[in-house]
Amino acid sequence: GVYATQFDVAYILEDNSQVSARLTGILDDLGLSYDIVRDNEISTTDFSEYTMILAVEDVSHKNLIPFDEVNGIFLDKRIAEEAWDRSNGGGLHTNKRTMRVQNISSFVLAGTTINPDGEINIYQPILGSEVQYLNPPYISGMRAVATSTVNNRPTLSYLERTINEKVVRHLFFGAPNSALWHANSDIIFENALAWALADFDQD
Repeated sequence: GVYATQFDVAYILEDNSQVSARLTGILDDLGLSYDIVRDNEISTTDFSEYTMILAVEDVSHKNLIPFDEVNGIFLDKRIAEEAWDRSNGGGLHTNKRTMRVQNISSFVLAGTTINPDGEINIYQPILGSEVQYLNPPYISGMRAVATSTVNNRPTLSYLERTINEKVVRHLFFGAPNSALWHANSDIIFENALAWALADFDQD
């Protein structure tokens, strides 16, 4: 298909949050165009101008994002719940460095290094940071790639579905603190971007 989009990525943030130099650095390295969309701008944004959205944190106007019409990567469980029509809360663990891999051959993990114990480093050592997970019941068709090391709930998962004859792709990566990402997380993000931006239109 031919897209009439202005930008590859709509990078959605709260009104006063800092843009992540790590995330924009990866977008720049991949040659992707992006536009910062603040929470207070969501209601007046034409999301058809973007190939995908990158929602890095919860925003109060998330109900106005047309998730059924645009691909997305979500670093916040509340965004994933909104996109997937769940209201089951999810949760988070603090000071976690790893996730437990459930599908070692997933495209999302291509090029990453998985530890011998089946866990993958998501944050840099020593400190670790916040890992978010989703609670059941999960939306039909969701694929869990990695889960919490504490309760085995999905921390990295994706869904591809056809809505109004259009393939819509959403990926949840519950590692919101990109400043402390391990190199594996950069690779996961790059793989997710490639998937969300790919044009596999079969018409």
